[in-house]
Amino acid sequence: MMCGMPIRLAAPARTVLDAATLAVVRLPGGARLAAAGYPYRSRLLDALSPVRTDRPVRVGGLTLHLDGLDPQDGQLRRIVHSDHERTSRRLLAGLVRPGDTCVDVGAHVGLYALTLADRLRALGGRGRVHAFEAAPENAALLRRNVAANGLAGLVDVVEAAVTDRVGSASLVRGFNSGMHSTLPTPAATGVVDTVRATTLDAALPEPGTGAGLVVKIDVEGAEGAVLRGAERLLGSAAEVVLLVEYFPDLTRAVGADPGEILDLARRHGLAGVVVDDPRGWAPLPELGAVLRAREERSRALGRPADTVHEAVNLLLARGRPLPPAGRDRRGG
Repeated sequence: MMCGMPIRLAAPARTVLDAATLAVVRLPGGARLAAAGYPYRSRLLDALSPVRTDRPVRVGGLTLHLDGLDPQDGQLRRIVHSDHERTSRRLLAGLVRPGDTCVDVGAHVGLYALTLADRLRALGGRGRVHAFEAAPENAALLRRNVAANGLAGLVDVVEAAVTDRVGSASLVRGFNSGMHSTLPTPAATGVVDTVRATTLDAALPEPGTGAGLVVKIDVEGAEGAVLRGAERLLGSAAEVVLLVEYFPDLTRAVGADPGEILDLARRHGLAGVVVDDPRGWAPLPELGAVLRAREERSRALGRPADTVHEAVNLLLARGRPLPPAGRDRRGG
């Protein structure tokens, strides 16, 4: 805040701060200055874009209610400070067609589910979004946000974990509202809840003739289990689009194999690109290079080397053309 008025930015707060920090790094002694200033990034981001949970926020043209979340919640801060994964959301929405079966696994408070439903609405309202969220408090906000955006006729909220079996699962609570998982992650708090579990094959019918299957998965290292429970759908749909978080360090930490996603893509004939939010996207063979570049940027911003663990989204498709490599004009 300045003189009682909010600071108005031409880009998300994190993009502005990152650009300013990288400019400092290029100066003599700038790297040391960036490292010294890194612990204060949260305060600077809050000054540029205060986090409020007592009123709705607007993200990507959507209204999000965040009541009950801690303003210091890491996932909430990413939503407010960086227009969270806007490149991934734009690319995924651009691949939706009328009548598609859309799925959001790990829906949190609804940013992706609402983006997909808003796209279906713009295309005439044919199709459906199935949003799966295991944490009851997140699911309650998800339902509220669906209603607030006038999308109740297009979105089904399913309060369940999605994995490779039907029954129940342990939901390991993370340090923020977006880090809960069915696997014990390094960010676990020690709190474990028992929740309903299902598979996509059990929960969803096959898409209608000519309709596509569009799925986003972000479940903190358990993406492979979700995909194992969706083999029927992936094999039967004429057209498939997947957006899957690829976080190799976390996946290995929970005892899973990050290569499982790539193996599935090959088995089901899926082409792919790597989304480097918010900068752009690159061909799938450049996956390793994109991850290394993200790690180098994090270190350049002053982040301690032992905390640099980067993730990207993989956009995979069969039957629908993916965009060629490109840059997000609004990216950092």
